[in-house]
Amino acid sequence: MEQLTTYHPLSGISTMTYTVFHATDLSHIGEADADEADRAAWFTRAEARDLMVERQVTDGPSLTALGFYLVTIG
Repeated sequence: MEQLTTYHPLSGISTMTYTVFHATDLSHIGEADADEADRAAWFTRAEARDLMVERQVTDGPSLTALGFYLVTIG
């Protein structure tokens, strides 16, 4: 697992910090926490890009992390 970046999504408003990781060779070991997600799925780079282009990814932290990944790794 590699740390890609750390960023502050609410600079000047909150001290919240997000860290983005890139991991490979992952295994599905359980169900998603119902309080955290209503659905979890695996996507290829192309599928993730398409979801962003089609405006299916709507939250800022996910858009930032995926965008950073696509311009640096993908």
